[in-house]
Amino acid sequence: MEAQDPDYLCALAVSLNDANPDRRTVVDRPLKNGESKRAAVLDALARLLAHKSRDQVVAIGAGLDAGHIQLYVTENTAVSPLTVPHLHNICTRLIDIRATIQASPDPAAILDTISSPVHLKADTAKPAFASLRDLQRSLVSHSIERIQARFTKLHRPDKVDHALACIKGPPANTRDDLSEGERRSLEELQASAIVQQSVRLLGDAVQLIRESIDQGSNYDVDKVRQACIALAIVVSSIPAHTMVSFDQFMFAYVTRIHEPPRKSPNMAKWLKKVSFVIAEYRSLLKILTTPALSALFGDHVAIHSVVNRPPRRTFVTKLEIGNITTTFDGLGFNACNFENIQDLVVEVARLANHSTSLIYGFFEVLY
Repeated sequence: MEAQDPDYLCALAVSLNDANPDRRTVVDRPLKNGESKRAAVLDALARLLAHKSRDQVVAIGAGLDAGHIQLYVTENTAVSPLTVPHLHNICTRLIDIRATIQASPDPAAILDTISSPVHLKADTAKPAFASLRDLQRSLVSHSIERIQARFTKLHRPDKVDHALACIKGPPANTRDDLSEGERRSLEELQASAIVQQSVRLLGDAVQLIRESIDQGSNYDVDKVRQACIALAIVVSSIPAHTMVSFDQFMFAYVTRIHEPPRKSPNMAKWLKKVSFVIAEYRSLLKILTTPALSALFGDHVAIHSVVNRPPRRTFVTKLEIGNITTTFDGLGFNACNFENIQDLVVEVARLANHSTSLIYGFFEVLY
């Protein structure tokens, strides 16, 4: 699940428990290996289903029916009309790819290749790998708004462009236009062989995603796919201590031209967030490469959309007259709209799409 607020997962758990009152269990032990892989797949699906640039949280639960998995999906608001079809598309593609692999002359060899990140760079015409590339394109296309929003966050692409230009430029110790912090970090970056090998790959990927933003709806999904793969390769190739040199260089650069940034740069985190589709895609491949997990996915997967009913929780906003007034003003309510508190309760309940009893609970606290 991808969420800052655990209440969204609680909402899903409440809904599932209501549907299966005799199957309520509490896991108070470490996950076994098989359970961990199932959890990783569910987490990957949840992250890949979210397509909006912000304010969208998706949670997925799973149950078994006659040995086959059933998926339950919900969101922090009403389930997007794109969510369930995309989940169905992912599951159908994976089941079809599994059948293609099983029908191939050497399925073990294909599975070995899939288990390695090498297949991301392979351009083979074998049916299974062609279908995997189609799956990657589908995932990127669904997540394009999220990818682009993460790419442009904090205007980091401009800082990356500057860092790459400096790495390819004259030696750091010959540059008088840089601060001491910039020169020290740049020397470390220029001395790293893996950074030198990654500069062009990283620069090309940044340019491809920037072009996709400029092109709007006419962007080339395959170029964005290639860019995400490149960023994922870069972040997995460059050692953590070398990534810190990127962060130190950009911090010193921003401090020199403007002022110290409010948050320290984190190049590795940014690369992972932009290329997240590839990391989650690799988690999905466990459905193909793990026999016990693959067996749970039969000829089809039943998918259920769950209405989100957030549980009652402690109010984090103080119930003071100023806060209450601000809320009602935002909704356009004033004393002229209602003859009594009952009318107000009914109208708030209708707008919030909650049961009136929950709204009564609010006013019981209020009054």
